[in-house]
Amino acid sequence: MNIMKKTLLRIGSACGLAMLFFGSSSVHAFCTEFDIAGIGVNCVGEGHKLVTGAIKPILRPEIWSDIWNGNYSQDDPFGDFAGDGQRHFESCRFATDGEIAGSTDYIRDTYHKALSYLNPADPDPVSAANNFGKLLHTVQDFYSHSNWINLLNISAPTPVNPTHLIDNTTGEWRLLSPLSIVQDDIIVGQIPTSGLPGGWQVEQELTSETPFFMTNEGSFLRGLIVGWNSNGACPDVREGTTIDEYSHVKLNNSTGEVTQIPRNLKLTHGESKIAGRYDLDIPLLINTYQETRPCHDGYPTYVCLQKDHPGRPDYGQAIHLAEYQTAHEWCRLLQLAKDSQYGYAASSILMTLWAKPHDEPVGPDPITTSACGTPPEVLAGKPGPIEVTVDPDDVYVNHLPVPDVPVGRTAVFAVYTGDFRRSISRQGFGLTDDSRVRTDSITLCVKPTDRLVATIWGWDDFDDDPFYPTLSPTDRILRGPTWVLDGPGFQPPEDDQENQDMYVGIDVTVGGADPDGDGLSTACGETFYGTDPLDADSDDDGLTDGAEVNTYGTDPLDADSDDDGLTDGAEVNTYGTDPLDADSDDDGLTDDAEVNTYGTDPLDVDTDDDGLTDGEEVDTYGTDPLDADTDDDGLSDSQELDVGTNPLNPDTDGDGLLDGQDVDWIEDAILAIPEDAIQSSGKKGNRNAMLNLLADAEAHLRRGNIKPALDKITTLRSRIDGCGSSPDSNDWITDCAEQVRIRQLLDILIANL
Repeated sequence: MNIMKKTLLRIGSACGLAMLFFGSSSVHAFCTEFDIAGIGVNCVGEGHKLVTGAIKPILRPEIWSDIWNGNYSQDDPFGDFAGDGQRHFESCRFATDGEIAGSTDYIRDTYHKALSYLNPADPDPVSAANNFGKLLHTVQDFYSHSNWINLLNISAPTPVNPTHLIDNTTGEWRLLSPLSIVQDDIIVGQIPTSGLPGGWQVEQELTSETPFFMTNEGSFLRGLIVGWNSNGACPDVREGTTIDEYSHVKLNNSTGEVTQIPRNLKLTHGESKIAGRYDLDIPLLINTYQETRPCHDGYPTYVCLQKDHPGRPDYGQAIHLAEYQTAHEWCRLLQLAKDSQYGYAASSILMTLWAKPHDEPVGPDPITTSACGTPPEVLAGKPGPIEVTVDPDDVYVNHLPVPDVPVGRTAVFAVYTGDFRRSISRQGFGLTDDSRVRTDSITLCVKPTDRLVATIWGWDDFDDDPFYPTLSPTDRILRGPTWVLDGPGFQPPEDDQENQDMYVGIDVTVGGADPDGDGLSTACGETFYGTDPLDADSDDDGLTDGAEVNTYGTDPLDADSDDDGLTDGAEVNTYGTDPLDADSDDDGLTDDAEVNTYGTDPLDVDTDDDGLTDGEEVDTYGTDPLDADTDDDGLSDSQELDVGTNPLNPDTDGDGLLDGQDVDWIEDAILAIPEDAIQSSGKKGNRNAMLNLLADAEAHLRRGNIKPALDKITTLRSRIDGCGSSPDSNDWITDCAEQVRIRQLLDILIANL
């Protein structure tokens, strides 16, 4: 419908609108602003138009107008107004109950209708916008027409934020059923037509707008309700009431049974006072309201559940939450379009034909805290280190111009991230007698894990000035291709453009101007990391800035990223150590200490292979990490610790024999053998026999007689030489583990002698 037709219809319907806007009930929540010939004549700046304006800055004016027309039609007596209350979140009908459809069902169904018009094969962006406006009206009504804000304990001047939204997911609106739990202890206050479940009850204090449900398990749940009811069971079970002025039903709390009753005009649950006019007091109508039934802040109930007018309780919070939700629905629409059978081709229609051409950080979501909001790093000027330029070739259109109709042609080229949080678009113009339309290239700074979507769509402009084009229902949509570019390469896949109206290829360039040749582009990489675009090695550590961030992950502004005393370049190029790990071999000594203080190998946890880590030798035992036998006594440092000798004293017991040529530590080991590990016959004698041989050997050693000492030790070893699979019959030690341990000690002694 063009502007003139809309204006004539509004002028022609002015008398009918007077009843709707100046004399109607505010059951339809936020008032519907409208104008005649561009002049606001009803609740200007107070209602649905104000809230829907949350997304106005990011949309083409004509698309926002189509969205607003859909929103407006919900209260238009010549449009959709005659439909039932599900469009306005009335009657506590969140969910379908029997044959009565619920408001959340309506939101989902209308989303499906909007998405059906985003079919890339036959797109109708204007009809999609109109349906999007319809569902926005329902979504917005929830906040002005329910006790949601009261249940969240939000009251002026407490600021609201997106965490307070009824649905801040990005998938389809949740399908509710009567008595669904919506958050913590908040339950939908829609009593099923079949009544409450067995054992349930519902009560309501006289001064409260909130009914409390009690389950058969004794749990208490606060009821989420809306403020008007035509034929559903919306609870108002306070003393002296039935359920609701318009409910026509009565609830039996003991049985949960719902029965029909005559209409009672004295029972209000949110109907606005004096038919939508808040500043009048008509005596003939005043008795239809019970002002003795106040809500949480002392106002009559019909006020507290109507947050639809400046000055009413919680109006400000309701407005802001509705604005947040409206912006979030734009985000949801993008996500649902992408997740539909059409994929990114459907969301590309929205990003090109709905959204205004723009640079970053504008759009696509005006509320940056939402799921599609601009990332903080983008707002801070550091979106990513990789410079990606997507350049469309000349766009060729296969549609011939309409004879004798001079028309313009518009092509919109856009690149956006797969999560819709960032986008840039460019618009090109041409006349239809030229099959080409040129659009400019787009450059983004991105991260290697990002996904980019490049797309082009357009239209033939039949009835507008070709140099000031707008998209209208009479225009011919020009279908274009969509490419998905995944990082870190961001190269486009081959695409089939056979069923499209515009033919175009794209060239993708990764990287940009790099005056210092360090591998980081000036526009993105150097900006992202804060490095000097004219100095290839900003921190003078021996690694180029590009190598630090792209290869080694080090800090290009810190010469020693791991603070171990070695520069990053020295670690990489000289020592082969890890520039991000101060102790590359995890031996307890920093790489710098190993290289510059102790001379140990920073890549070898035990430089002298003595069984002790370099760190243990330095920090715990005081031994030399470069000498396996620090005291040169014939036993390695770790062997001495195992047998109890001192690795810093070559003659621990001071008997004149080096520890490695002494028998005392072997005697101690034999004394420690359990009784059941020694041959059963003559256990004590066998242990004594072993000790005697060692004593004889030691006596020879003291006199310097090595050969007879070795003979004694060899004799002892011959009595513990079994345990190939089992001990020999003549072995004095029958436990193989003990036998092998003692035999290894004897072998060390024999080797040293």
